[in-house]
Amino acid sequence: AFSSFRKFTLPKSVTIIDSYCFYKCSQLKRVEFEEDSGLILIGIYAFANTKIESISIPKTVEKIGDFCFINCRKLKKVQFDSDSNLTEIGKECFRGTKIESIELPQKIEEFDFLNTKIKNVTFSIDSTFQDLTNFGSSLITSIVIPSSVTIICLNAFIDCFNLSEVKVNDISNSKLEFISPGSFYNCKSLTTFEVPKTVKYFGQNCFRNCAKYNGQIEVNNDTNITVQMSAFENSGVTVFNSKRRNIKICQNAFRNCKGLSQFSAEAEIECILEKSSFFNCSSLTSVKLHYDTNRVELGESCFMNTAITEIEIPSNLQIIPKFCFKNCK
Repeated sequence: AFSSFRKFTLPKSVTIIDSYCFYKCSQLKRVEFEEDSGLILIGIYAFANTKIESISIPKTVEKIGDFCFINCRKLKKVQFDSDSNLTEIGKECFRGTKIESIELPQKIEEFDFLNTKIKNVTFSIDSTFQDLTNFGSSLITSIVIPSSVTIICLNAFIDCFNLSEVKVNDISNSKLEFISPGSFYNCKSLTTFEVPKTVKYFGQNCFRNCAKYNGQIEVNNDTNITVQMSAFENSGVTVFNSKRRNIKICQNAFRNCKGLSQFSAEAEIECILEKSSFFNCSSLTSVKLHYDTNRVELGESCFMNTAITEIEIPSNLQIIPKFCFKNCK
């Protein structure tokens, strides 16, 4: 690389900017592309550690490689055409930049905003990607999830302390089914997220420590609903109603959810509430379990330290374990 470059215009004949092409060109501030550019690929570290302040990516580009703009500390703006062919933005591509807002094109499938200063990301309403991931420890404040998304991936928004609002575009047609472990772990500013009824899996710690999240969750699907260990522990969720064939609430799933007042698990075949599922849910007064569920299990200390006033015991419950209703005030 030549460190004296300040401006570079790429001819339309160039199809690939290879790896490290302008790496550490410390004076490079502007990169432009001739009209009708045929560029397809920008390689890893291609513009890393330069002084680029803004860049418009040609619509022909399909992939931006890992670390492409890492430590471009002057970079504030990246633009894509609405009809861009871009499908992939590599890992840590924008780490160490000043980018706070970005609009992603319709064909995007992979991207990475981990540990960035990004505050706002806008997806096309016609997006078709299915996996939402890689916002952890960013400065994201709100996000609208495309209805095409089926899974919020492992630790997708972990430690996003400024994230306050999550929406699903066209929620009635949402395909979201899985909220993976750690998805919103420690999102301490999160207050709003209307979870689609299609969700059937809440992973371990997915909303743990989201103390301001006052969600009212209603889920109903054709097979199973699973709430994994500590999924909502220490969160502010207020209502959780579920209805399906099989429902499993794992150990400590709602532990210390002080605002939870209503819970139902209307399972047709099997309903399992494990140990300490609702321990210290001090506002929980209403619990509804399907009376004719084929198999019902309650774990030790399941409803300990709650405020349940009345509950109809399912006809097939065989054992009420120790401490199950202890200190129900």
